[in-house]
Amino acid sequence: MHENYGRFDDLETDISNGQNEVSFEIWLMAESLAKAVFSNFAVLYSNNFCNLLGNITCIPAEKGFPIIGGKTSGKRVLCSYSKAIVMKDWPLAWSCAPILSRQSVVPPDYSWAALHLRSPPSFQTVLRHLQAIGKNNGEDTLAHWSAAPGSKTIDEASFEVLKYLENAWDSLSSSVSDMLEVSKKNWQ
Repeated sequence: MHENYGRFDDLETDISNGQNEVSFEIWLMAESLAKAVFSNFAVLYSNNFCNLLGNITCIPAEKGFPIIGGKTSGKRVLCSYSKAIVMKDWPLAWSCAPILSRQSVVPPDYSWAALHLRSPPSFQTVLRHLQAIGKNNGEDTLAHWSAAPGSKTIDEASFEVLKYLENAWDSLSSSVSDMLEVSKKNWQ
């Protein structure tokens, strides 16, 4: 019998990050709450309201691979906008940030900054993602990657990360070298 039978491997443990999956009913109620907020957003909108809402863990999202072969495969979680990423950015941070997989919970673009929602995600988030998927020389990531029709290949997702890094490289400050030093220590 395989010694890991019945246990999460490193990648699954990192992705779950100790969060239990919320029930589908709770997830749908959270989606209804977000829809109600956005249907009244013109009345509710203010910097203070957005700052508060952006930090409340009440938004339905998925943790892990968002869509594989047309079906949901992520773990249902509740998160705050400040911790989430939008669906188009999933290749950049799927292992460490909840993904807003339903368009109905994505706020209007003009409110993203006030809600602390970023696209693309911060460099620190992408770096954390690279550290997580690179553990065990990336073997766990490769072992879990889907080859289902319609899903993004690992090469395509990696290309998205490389494009992000190319675009972000010139804007990175000297503090990046400090982060890279910390990163080296974590990889050892």
